[in-house]
Formats: sequence, C-alpha cells, structure tokens
Amino acid sequence: MRGLTLSMIVALSLGLAGCKSLEEKLERKLGIPVQINAASDDYCAHSQLRSLYREFKALKKDAQNQTAQALRDKVKLIIIEPTQVGQVVRGDLIALAYRSGSTTIARKTIQDSRTYEGDEPATRSSNENQILTIQAETKRDESIGHYYGTQYVSVYDRIESAADPLFLTSRQGGEVYLLEENAQVGISCGTMISLHDFLSLL
Repeated sequence: MRGLTLSMIVALSLGLAGCKSLEEKLERKLGIPVQINAASDDYCAHSQLRSLYREFKALKKDAQNQTAQALRDKVKLIIIEPTQVGQVVRGDLIALAYRSGSTTIARKTIQDSRTYEGDEPATRSSNENQILTIQAETKRDESIGHYYGTQYVSVYDRIESAADPLFLTSRQGGEVYLLEENAQVGISCGTMISLHDFLSLL
C-alpha cells in the first residue's frame, strides 16, 4: 500500500462500501437481487445504479410497491454489466472566436474533420430468462480542438474556413492568434435507462 495514506485508504474503503450499500438498498426496495459486475471506477455503470435508486426512491409509496411488484412478477435478477465503448470520435475541430479583450463575443467552426466510429452510445438492456441485464455505453472523444481568436470583426466575418487564405495571412500578421489547442480525450455516458424503460421490457 506504499503511496497511500491512512486517510486515503479509509476514504477508498468508505467509497466502495457506499456503492455496495446502494446496491443492497436497491435490492431491498425492489425485492430482487441486484448484481453489479462493473469495477468500482466504472462511472457510467455506477451512475446507472444511482439513477435507478434515485428514481425509485422519488416515487410515492404506492407507486413504489406497484413498480416493485411488476418487476418481481417478471424478473428474478438484475445485472449491471461493465460499460462498453459505443462510439469513438477522432479528427480535428478548428474554431475562430471574435473577442473583445478577454471576452468571447462570437465563435464559429471553420473546420470539422472529426469522424465518428460506431453508433451514438446508449444504455442497452434485455430481459431473458427473467434476468434483466443492463449495459451502459460511452462515447470516447479523442479529437483535437484548435481554438483561435481575433479582435477584428471584419477578419472574423470574412474567414469562412481554415483553408481560406485570409486565415493563414491573418495568423502570420497577428490579427488571428491561437487561444488554445488540446486533445479532448473525454468520455461521456449514453442516456440512462429509466424504470419506465424497464417496465416496457416486461
């Protein structure tokens, strides 16, 4: 455990215990075993678990009882599987902003060569042999953003694309300058499944 302080170990233990406690709470509420096969750092899978629990808890008592009974009639086990990557974004996005001092007044995209591999992520579910299986999907953004600025509205208005000769000459002349350039490298979860979605599968 070198590198971890006692407080960090305690915090990690409490965090893991909190996830298990939520799993057990949902089991007790529904009267159905809930099994989460995802790792503790699988954000989307655990977000789905939290979403289900919050949605069920927000129902009135009678609605909770009806929903739980409807699930128990058709489902013997709920499994949340590890999150899968549904879509990967690659390529470049170039944008130009018209700025007044440090304030951005307007911004437009002048080149978007990003490609999208795979379908838009969505949380999948199936009910087979009375086992309700849920699997979240994510979008992994590996694109690179190039953000430029100009203080000259006439330059901003006239530049329509990154291939425009004015864009190159304005950069060389200093009328257009680089604000930020970075890899996006982000992950976003697909739409969560609701209790209504579950009931529609039954």
